[in-house]
Amino acid sequence: HGIYLNSAAFNNTIYDNNITTNNMTSSYGVYLENNVNNNTFFRNKITSLSAGIVVNGTGQTASQTTRFNTFTNDTIIPCSVGCAANYQDVILTANATDLTFTNVSFNKSRVALIPRSPDTPIEINNLTVRWFLSVNITNSTNNLGIANAQANINDSFANNLFNLTADASGATSVVEVTEYTQNGTVNFTTDLDTCTDVRSNVNITCFSPYNISVNITGYNPNSASIDVNRSKFVNISMTLTPDTTAPIVNTSFNVSSPVVNDVINFSGNITDGELHHVRH
Repeated sequence: HGIYLNSAAFNNTIYDNNITTNNMTSSYGVYLENNVNNNTFFRNKITSLSAGIVVNGTGQTASQTTRFNTFTNDTIIPCSVGCAANYQDVILTANATDLTFTNVSFNKSRVALIPRSPDTPIEINNLTVRWFLSVNITNSTNNLGIANAQANINDSFANNLFNLTADASGATSVVEVTEYTQNGTVNFTTDLDTCTDVRSNVNITCFSPYNISVNITGYNPNSASIDVNRSKFVNISMTLTPDTTAPIVNTSFNVSSPVVNDVINFSGNITDGELHHVRH
């Protein structure tokens, strides 16, 4: 195996590696087996002829677990030539739980959550897939950012997750959102590569699309529905609210009954809807 953590391997950090295995039989890119917890992987490139990542809870006692292992910004290169007949990008088996992918490149149709033995088919295996989401809010007239604009982000179940404020450039902070959680094998549509296409499958909970609404005083509110099946930068434009409030005009003269050759002084005070004053 390229990276092999086995039996009470906890709290390791593994990053910036090119991990390659060329044996098509049981030689995995990353193999986590038996009581392996809280390990962190990031920015690794994984290539294998057998399987990219395998998480296996085999051999654990009742008090042991294989869980809370995370992968961030990693890339699994899908096998295309010389692959094992049962090649998968990701395999979870024997009660491997709470595996989290954040911004990981992999083929969703090549993920298998399978029982270790047909004799004991009831297991708990699960995977959470998350992505980075960045929102930028701009003026539709000049494409400049709108400082202090608010962005509210809801998932597909109408749960409000984030209330963000844009900075001077119109950008909000980058947040992490969950595309889906998976607790069994799901036949993803390869070309679409999104959980929205398989959300009716009992083995998946799909939180996409995300609904983003933006608002700020002086602009018309706007919103967008975004399928977050990859890390995404979303720009939402806003238009200025037309000023439909009639101005308030006050005028006065220095004489009330002018006659010929009188000098008349006229003054006026005009207040618009934005409370700006013009005097003459």
